[in-house]
Parts: sequence; C-alpha cells; structure tokens
Amino acid sequence: MLRSALLVLAATACLASAAGAADPTPAAVGTVDAVSSRSYLVFFDFDSAQLTPEARQVVAAAAADALQGRTTRIDVTGHTDRSGSAQYNQALSVRRGETVRRELVADGVADGLIVTRGVGESDPLVATADGVREPQNRRVEIVLSPAGAPATGQGLGPGIWGAIAYSVPDEKRGFFWGADKPEEAQEIALRHCVHRGGQDCRVVTLFRNYRHWWSDDDKSGFPYEHCGALVVGDPEAQGRPAPWGAASATTRREAEDKASAICGGDAKACSVREWVCT
Repeated sequence: MLRSALLVLAATACLASAAGAADPTPAAVGTVDAVSSRSYLVFFDFDSAQLTPEARQVVAAAAADALQGRTTRIDVTGHTDRSGSAQYNQALSVRRGETVRRELVADGVADGLIVTRGVGESDPLVATADGVREPQNRRVEIVLSPAGAPATGQGLGPGIWGAIAYSVPDEKRGFFWGADKPEEAQEIALRHCVHRGGQDCRVVTLFRNYRHWWSDDDKSGFPYEHCGALVVGDPEAQGRPAPWGAASATTRREAEDKASAICGGDAKACSVREWVCT
C-alpha cells in the first residue's frame, strides 16, 4: 500500500477560553493517499456551528478536490469537545456537520454525494477530562472517497429511486423518479437537464422509497427519504449565479424546507423550482 502524505491546510482560528485568553490554534491536517481517501479538518469556535473565514477556505479546498472527478462519496462527520453535556454536544456536532454540508453544496458539490452525521464528544483528536475546552476537538472531518470506490447509490439494494439534476450557470434542471436502480435515476435526470439546455448539469440530490410490499432495507445506512426538492433564489448581483439548495426528506414539505434553508430562505427570495416524490 502506498504511503500517505500529510497535507497541512491553513484552517485555524483564535478561540477564546473561559478566562478570556486565546486557546491554542489548531492546524487543519488532511491525509492524502493515492489509493484511498483524502481528508480535511474544519475547526470551529467554542459552542459554535458557524464557519470562520479560514474554515470556509478549507471547505472550498475540499469541494475543489471533490469536483476533480476523483470522488464518489463524501463523509462529513461533526465533533465537539467535552465542555458541555453529552446530549448537547451530540446536537452541536450534527449542526456543525450540516453547516459544512451546506457549504460544500454551495461550492458546487452534489448533495447526493454527501453523507453527514454527528458523533458528539465520542471521538476526540485530543483526549481530555470531562468539561475541558479543547480547540482541536471542535471540528468536522471531511473524507473524500476516491473514484473506483462505490459511487453514491452503487451497490445498494432495491427501492424506488429518484434524482434531481441542476445546472447552476443557466438554472436548467431535470428530474426522474420510479427507477429500479440509483444509477438509472441519476442518468435520466441528467439527460433531462441536458435536453433542457443545461451546460453544467449535475445530480444534486438522490433519494429512494421502499417498494411498498417488499422489505428493502439493505443495511447500508442510505436513507429512505422518498421526496426531493430543488429551490432557487434571486442572484445577488448581475453575472453571479443564483443561490440554490437541494435536499431529500420523508415528506415533500420537509424536503422543500431543507432545500430552502440551504438556499437562504426568504432573505434570498428562494422558491421551489422542482419537487418529486417516489
């Protein structure tokens, strides 16, 4: 197996401690391996799920890497330190993961490639006693799985699959639902988007429903969220792409609400352009 090389990214921030002094500044370290995954670390301020300018640079670097065509799956995992309760930290880690997921999507990564979870304080980089504020544990790990690994949906069990494709520069879109395989849903959604004139069509959400009289759970963890939505807002300036969001959920309303939140909601005049339920 080839040896991994360490890629050090500038993704640090000055974090205040309880006494008002600065916490040690963590460096974001990514592992680059020619035959396995590439990873990026995004650090957060204390008790925050907001990205710092430095953290945005790291997410942008991860997105640019993913868009090179070598990535088929992105795992986004939120973490916390041990300064709060386990229950609070679990919720905070989920919020941090969702923040990074939204930023990746805003940077052009297909939402269907991303798997997000939070693990709270259970997997620290630096072991500490309970109640200790540790900057290096307040993080999100982004892991890019390489081409050659199973793509999103590949190798998964049966279901009723749907997908939405979107072209950001010209706001063209396409969708399909009712496919037996995820690859089929993605291919046809992309075809419809291109047929409408899309110049940069990409699958932005992939979802599935149970076949109603079968037991379809393949134990993969890929959710059964049978509705997807695409929301697009007004461009902030001439020549800039419109804000947008895409998401899946168990109901149409939930999918639309999630996509609208990613887009920016009423503040960016976001409205539903496409929705589909399998």
